[in-house]
Amino acid sequence: MAAFELPSIEKLQTIIGGLVMGGVTAEPCDPSEISDRTVKAIYETDSCQSAALCCCDIPLSNFLGASLSMIPAGQANEYANSGALPENIKDNLTEVLNVAANLFITPESKRLKLKEVLGPGDSFDEVLAGMIKSPAAQSCVTVNVCRYGSGRMSFLLTK
Repeated sequence: MAAFELPSIEKLQTIIGGLVMGGVTAEPCDPSEISDRTVKAIYETDSCQSAALCCCDIPLSNFLGASLSMIPAGQANEYANSGALPENIKDNLTEVLNVAANLFITPESKRLKLKEVLGPGDSFDEVLAGMIKSPAAQSCVTVNVCRYGSGRMSFLLTK
């Protein structure tokens, strides 16, 4: 079985910070609720087994997606405050979350790939609901995207 790990703050800041304009800082926080309004990235192994999740709240989703293509921070804040996640920002966020698969990798790990990204309001099946309800391991961080703002990101490993 592949040995995946919850990401460290340093690894997150290096990998995600290297993608977005100005970088990111992060600090641990208490786990946040993962709801139908949360963006969920599902990662799977080469054998199509779900292995990890990365979930972002709406503000962070907008800030990460907007910063990737330098969409103005004011516009990203408007979307974050309204609870919207425009398609172009979701597409950019998907690119960030694709690279985020590397956050879970260890020297012993096999490949982990992004299976899909579920946006706010997208339905999800009982299997995913079970993974969210009873993960093998979970961590949560507050991520500040330089010049944009902060939001929460949760990481979950399946059993």
